[in-house]
Amino acid sequence: MKCFQKIDPIFDLFYILIFWALKTIEYSYYNTKHRMTLDIIRKLVFHSDKSFFNLSNKFIASNKNIYRSGRTPKELCRKSRLIAILLSRFVQIAIIAVNFLVIFWQCQLIYMVIMNRSFFLNSWLMTPVKLIISESMFLCLLGSYYATIHYLLQFGLLFLVGIIATRLRFQQLEEFLLDNLHNKNFISLSMLKWFRVEHTKTVRFVSNWNSIYSKCFTMYLIANIPFNLYIVIQLLFAKSEQIVIIMLSIMASQQFIGIFGAHLLIASIPHGIHHRSILHLISLNLRLRFRTFREHLKLINYNEKFHTKKPYGLTYYRMNLITTNTFLKCIILYIKSLSLVYKIFMKNH
Repeated sequence: MKCFQKIDPIFDLFYILIFWALKTIEYSYYNTKHRMTLDIIRKLVFHSDKSFFNLSNKFIASNKNIYRSGRTPKELCRKSRLIAILLSRFVQIAIIAVNFLVIFWQCQLIYMVIMNRSFFLNSWLMTPVKLIISESMFLCLLGSYYATIHYLLQFGLLFLVGIIATRLRFQQLEEFLLDNLHNKNFISLSMLKWFRVEHTKTVRFVSNWNSIYSKCFTMYLIANIPFNLYIVIQLLFAKSEQIVIIMLSIMASQQFIGIFGAHLLIASIPHGIHHRSILHLISLNLRLRFRTFREHLKLINYNEKFHTKKPYGLTYYRMNLITTNTFLKCIILYIKSLSLVYKIFMKNH
């Protein structure tokens, strides 16, 4: 039973990085100017509010084929909430594992006191002080774990559901475009107008979402990638007790979901904005006959706004846009870093 008595000093640096990331998440979450954007996803998750997936009433009044079967706002809301439930179940499993870990550590603390009773129980005056200090240190460690779970749940749940809901929304708009506009010889100005309104609202939602979470996600990567590299090397090559392996495995799995799973979802957002509906609009612009030249110019102008040197999507804070290419570069960098950490580990052991 050595895992409680000896903790690798490098963990102190990692805990500082994670605490910094958590404070960044807390500040960004509670001090954002885009509370309405957060409220949309919060209502979707906790109140089954399907308004995010509703098309304009004027759309509905002028078109019969608004939603495909199984793609209604109610169904899309249900799918988004299902993702939220699965994520919350994963967190609940992590909390149960942490609770067992807490019980084990408490037993470790008692065991340590018994094995070192000559130090802890040598004076009736100092014994209570030493026991209180030991228990206080244990409670501080316990509090840090529960705080980490709390912020990751709050950050991860709304963040991932928001990304998935955005993907579903762009798919919904693309399907509407295919079902109601793509097979027609003429296209009305009002129909195009209301499509642009709905598409622009979704792009603006992504922009607000980026203002809230881009810094949070960047800090999450900075804090967790080095920690994850160390944990993976420890799991693969270091000899540890079974309880330590379980604890590190839980931490590594949570980090993999954020570093690679969430990262890949975010990388797909620019494709949804610039390549789904916009490519169909360009196709419409080339083959349709417009009733007026004004309609034609409006469509050209809207398409032009998405051919920009700064594409829309989520970013690494104020740096590059997160795309499939940057995600692949991140994987390559992770593999190279893992190789470097392995060489350092083997050299020291």
